[in-house]
Amino acid sequence: MSHANHENSPVSRMTQRLAGALAALVLLAAAQGAAAAYLSPLGLTQQNPDITVGGLGVTQVGGTSFSALGAGGVANFTDAGGLAGPILYSSYTLNLNLTGAGPLGTISILGALGGTLLAGDITAYGATDAGGGVFEFLYDITASDPAFGFGAQGGTILTLSQVTDPTGAPLTAFDDTSDFTAVGRSNNFAVSAPGTLALAALGVLGLAARRARGRA
Repeated sequence: MSHANHENSPVSRMTQRLAGALAALVLLAAAQGAAAAYLSPLGLTQQNPDITVGGLGVTQVGGTSFSALGAGGVANFTDAGGLAGPILYSSYTLNLNLTGAGPLGTISILGALGGTLLAGDITAYGATDAGGGVFEFLYDITASDPAFGFGAQGGTILTLSQVTDPTGAPLTAFDDTSDFTAVGRSNNFAVSAPGTLALAALGVLGLAARRARGRA
């Protein structure tokens, strides 16, 4: 097949159109980012295998950092077939960089008997607008317990409750410039390959908006 025919193939034309659409959306997000509150949700859906951890201490320093921490205890693991049971973990750590510069952050769940249950480098995040209390994270898995069956991509849905401002007053509306503390419950799961491209595209848009806000 000639070079010209290859460039005009249906697959090539579809790829070019997708690239053009994503570029346009990135520019739009950058232009509108300063007016945005929280980033748009990633639209993650909880899947199995899944590690569910509750009682997390969540803290946000507006425009600087977001963290969800657990000191260890009992979590719940559900395998790919839907069989669930308790597991012990020694620590849960999710750190997110909100400054718009440098890596986004990391997540790790360590086992009570040693070893890493799940760990990854965050590649995208999103949240419901105006204090909906649901945060989403997409990450490349860097380590996991082979027995759990996680793949290359992971996702976390973190649901907040008892959100309060620095004075201890209940907070019902907040964005990524707000200071708050909360209690979190997280589902940490494998993300199937078919959804990864769409989620990555949303992540690109989110990063563009976040950096635009940082320059405003």
